[in-house]
Amino acid sequence: MVKQRLSTQSAPFLSCLAIAAGALGILASTAPLVAGVAAIALLLLVWLVRQPVALVPITIVLATTAFPAAVPRAVSIGPLGIYLYEPFLALALCWSIATIRGLDKRDIPAILLLVGLAASVVAGAVSGNPTAQALNDARGPLVMVLSYLIAARIIEQPTARRYALIALGVSLWVSTIMILLASLGWLELSGRTEDASLVEAGSSGNVATGAARFLTSATHSALAVLCVLFALLVLRKITAQQSLPCLVPAAIITFLSFSRNSLLALLTVAVVILMLRRTTRTAVALFTRTTGVAILVGIALIATNVFSGLSAFDFLHTQFQAYSHRVLEGLDGQTLERDTSVLYRESENSYLREAIAESPVVGHGMGYPYRPASGEPGSFFATSARYYAHDFFLWMLVKTGVVGIILLAAFLYVPLRGTAGVKRNRPAVAFVATSIALLAVSSVAPMPLGFESAAALVIGTILGATTGLASGRPSKIRESHSQPVRAVRNRQPGPRSGGNNHNGRPCDARHVGAEISN
Repeated sequence: MVKQRLSTQSAPFLSCLAIAAGALGILASTAPLVAGVAAIALLLLVWLVRQPVALVPITIVLATTAFPAAVPRAVSIGPLGIYLYEPFLALALCWSIATIRGLDKRDIPAILLLVGLAASVVAGAVSGNPTAQALNDARGPLVMVLSYLIAARIIEQPTARRYALIALGVSLWVSTIMILLASLGWLELSGRTEDASLVEAGSSGNVATGAARFLTSATHSALAVLCVLFALLVLRKITAQQSLPCLVPAAIITFLSFSRNSLLALLTVAVVILMLRRTTRTAVALFTRTTGVAILVGIALIATNVFSGLSAFDFLHTQFQAYSHRVLEGLDGQTLERDTSVLYRESENSYLREAIAESPVVGHGMGYPYRPASGEPGSFFATSARYYAHDFFLWMLVKTGVVGIILLAAFLYVPLRGTAGVKRNRPAVAFVATSIALLAVSSVAPMPLGFESAAALVIGTILGATTGLASGRPSKIRESHSQPVRAVRNRQPGPRSGGNNHNGRPCDARHVGAEISN
């Protein structure tokens, strides 16, 4: 057992702890602030040594929570900024491999992709690309693969899975509160905050909508949760009442991001479910769920228009109007032809294709600037935009060539290969649909590159969970958890019993964990 192994190794640990406490006492007399920070770090270390499973929820909270701008999210080490969740992510990987399941043949594609990424970094540095930028380019895909390996194991262990779900629920609700406060102008958030308007080519500038869109660390995790819950609702795995505790914060965060990508993701989920299930019941459920949402949105729009004179409804009216302008009207063909963000992506893709043609087999290596600098010196377009692209798959071709794309395809094949065999496994269908949806979004918003926004962690986690669910063959877990799993399953009603003993709490970790494991 993990706790037994820890207790046998506690003597040297306690000796180190006593030495550290003495050093803190000396430091407190000269630098109390530094001593305080060090003391907090020491307490956290003690907790993690005694409860290493806490690495998982700590990583989730640090990575996917929308924090105020005053809260630091990264520390600078030389030319690189290390985000606070990244060390915990690496430790969580080591813990999950050591205590849940070691590396096996299912991990070979992920390991090969890691080797390919490392080779591309070396190739980029050797060919003269900036070394720091080469490392930065590989960080997003690296986070994606590490998250994948962790999630594929966490899904097998009830305790870790329960802690992860609790942390995700806390992160969603804290982020919702922070974003709502920021919408009212009461605080400033980390991430991007801008007016929820579209800039059209030929216009003198964007017309302010009065509503702010927030692209934070919680944006992508909220979208993933929204997709999974939408799929589970369509598949009748959970009821609307059961989904509310997680659905509400995820929907609010996604709504206030004012992103058209969310509609692309949900549409993809619906199409994949229909393709996998291909039953009249599923089609009817999809129709009723979407119709219900449309009715609720219509009622909300009418209410905000009728009561727009009241301050509270005036705020809601502004948000709905901005959403209609940016997201719904932004899908119109003529609007897309004039949308500067769409036009920029088209220009970006042209440069990407030219770079691919120059070195199609092995690419140019990480850190390669595929387009010339533009804009004012020091701006995003003059610096980072030369290395970044919105289409992740074209970006991967530029950096790693066909070889890298083959490795990526082999990596993605593992979670998606069981697609044809998961039709009766509704949680697996939900995660497969969400995985494909997030990959579709990555063709216009590169989630695997988002280590700053934790988008890479989110898509890697969804892919890893899909692997565990779709395989249907959980590996042996070194720490015995089989009895609790059976106990949870025995408390659940059969699929045809019509009963419900979950008390409408899908965000309760025991309920969600049981639903996922069935």
